[in-house]
Amino acid sequence: MFRLLDNDEEEIAMQIESATTKKEKRAQKKAQRLVAEYQVTLSNDEVKRPGQLLDAPEAKKLRIDPGDKKTLSPSELKSLKKLLADRKKALTQLPRFLLQGAGVTSSMSIQHDVREPIFMTDVQNLLLYALGGNQLIQPPNRWCNLQKANRLTHVLTLIVEGLTSRDFVSYEHLFPKLTGNFTDRVEVMAPAYYDREVSQELSCIPLSNAQKEAILKEYGSMEKAVAEKEIVKQFRALFPTKMMNNSDLPTKIISAPLLSTKADLPENDIFPRTYLLMGLSQMTYEGYPMPFWMNLTTNKCAGYKLSKDEYKEVSASSPMFAIDCEMCITETNPSELTRIAVINENHEVVYESYVKPKEKIINYLTKFSGITEEILKDVTTTLEDVQEALIRLLPDDAIWVGQSLNCDLHALKIMHPYVIDTSLIFNLSGIAGRKSKLSHMAEVFLNENIQSGNKGHCPIEDAKAAMKLVKLKLAQGFLFGDSIASTDDPAIPEGVLTTSIFNRTYKSNKTVAVIGPERVLQEYENVTMTPPDGIAAFTSLKTSKNKESVQKITEVAVSHQLTIAHVDLSEKLQEADRAEKERLFKKVDKWCDKVYQHVSINGMCVIVFAGPKSVPKSPPDNAVTISDSSSSTMNSSESDPSSSSSSVLPVLPNPNQPPKKPKKQRPRENGVCFVRINTLKI
Repeated sequence: MFRLLDNDEEEIAMQIESATTKKEKRAQKKAQRLVAEYQVTLSNDEVKRPGQLLDAPEAKKLRIDPGDKKTLSPSELKSLKKLLADRKKALTQLPRFLLQGAGVTSSMSIQHDVREPIFMTDVQNLLLYALGGNQLIQPPNRWCNLQKANRLTHVLTLIVEGLTSRDFVSYEHLFPKLTGNFTDRVEVMAPAYYDREVSQELSCIPLSNAQKEAILKEYGSMEKAVAEKEIVKQFRALFPTKMMNNSDLPTKIISAPLLSTKADLPENDIFPRTYLLMGLSQMTYEGYPMPFWMNLTTNKCAGYKLSKDEYKEVSASSPMFAIDCEMCITETNPSELTRIAVINENHEVVYESYVKPKEKIINYLTKFSGITEEILKDVTTTLEDVQEALIRLLPDDAIWVGQSLNCDLHALKIMHPYVIDTSLIFNLSGIAGRKSKLSHMAEVFLNENIQSGNKGHCPIEDAKAAMKLVKLKLAQGFLFGDSIASTDDPAIPEGVLTTSIFNRTYKSNKTVAVIGPERVLQEYENVTMTPPDGIAAFTSLKTSKNKESVQKITEVAVSHQLTIAHVDLSEKLQEADRAEKERLFKKVDKWCDKVYQHVSINGMCVIVFAGPKSVPKSPPDNAVTISDSSSSTMNSSESDPSSSSSSVLPVLPNPNQPPKKPKKQRPRENGVCFVRINTLKI
């Protein structure tokens, strides 16, 4: 039997003792690190004050030196490990703000000529979701991802009117605290481009269909709800629209019938076709040509035309026309029109033509379009001929129907406000954002086989299929054919019934304060109902100076779940020389920093440069005017509500006239939105 010698036993014993000592030392060092980590977290929590950064000198001074010796018992070490693990788990549940989608393409970190700004309503969406989550509104996923919104303590919002994106870019060095505190900053379309005030954009939100029905049951009629300021009719003037005048309404609102009854609907429709219209944000997200791009520097819609010089407001009885186009690839354009078909609701061909591109065709895409060189050989119809035909033939309240119609409108180089896209109103996959092919939907719902064979697509056949699908949905119900839709989230057209955000926040027991001059407060109050108990739906704090507004928001920072303060520099900036502008910008930087310093832990701060208060107008003969009888709900602070005077809408460059020689581009004048959540870090 093998036996160790005495000296071998001694050596083994020494090795065991040495190993035990090393293990204990490692355990002691680990305990010291854990203690140091815990003490650092305590010092952070102790020193951290609303708005103070984690690397503040005061925090660093109070942090304990990790080398501080302390021996822990096994039970103490176990408790400390659990304490730190629980704290780390809690910190992973903190709110986070991330840009995505439209927020990435509107980021101020990319070149101005490729940026695509978000809208002030997107900012409103963020504020409301931060305030009450899904109880108040859908998440702002179009442009950002706000995680753990229910853990936000409060939201502070400072609106700086008159300050533009060009000002920020040109004088960025004068905003060191703003740029240091806020890394997430996006360009925002200035409301002045579509004749709106920033307060109007922030105060009103569209009603969903379910909310319309609930209001109808509560009030008995939409007219009564308007009279009680439960709802307000508003329209964003992106397209020149002549709205119908309802002189019988108890308040001066220009609108189509507020809610269609069964008697108002076309035969076989069981709900208004306007429920299927795409909204502004949806059209922008899907890449539809929009008039406001003509004001910007992206050249996205250069040479495009409006389908009408003026539009009639859309209604449940507006006619529908299905449009489908076939395209080819030319030397300068990857999607050039070669054939078009327009179908009416009776499935009759209203217009059909082959089209000869001006540029040389390098790929006829015959497999898909069915177009060949021989077919186009004797064709003389041009894109301009097609545009003129559509402008002449289709009525001014026509609803255009099609499958992914954005592609067709770009090929036609035409912009139209009223669109139903079959790829969006049907969903067979159960996955949001995944579109079904027209041929697949025709097979499932219509029992028709289209786009078969090897001769390419027929636009007449495709247009008829799209029209049949829309009419089928109108006859079966809003949820028909959509596996993910609910009655609470339909697309809402931009001529909409809206409700004040304060009506909604009040009913959800959320407290809101608005700070600013009397003009701003009046604009918010004009669209807000007075609750039955007589208590205001929001707290209004009147100020007479910008400095006073900034001071007020810091005083009431933690008193309300949402606080909005307005300061207006538009007049001062218009009259200021360069030196005065620099002085004002430095002052704004201090204001923004002061507001941020009063955001509590897990609070969110939003700074908005609202852009110019006015934009250059087109020549007077191109102006579009509408009756100002709605001024009691939209512009009562600037005009007498009892007046019937006219107001001029902001007029976009006339796309139906030859474009002028382009000038050297420069950064445009829009707004900027800065967002940051004030959270602790491990």
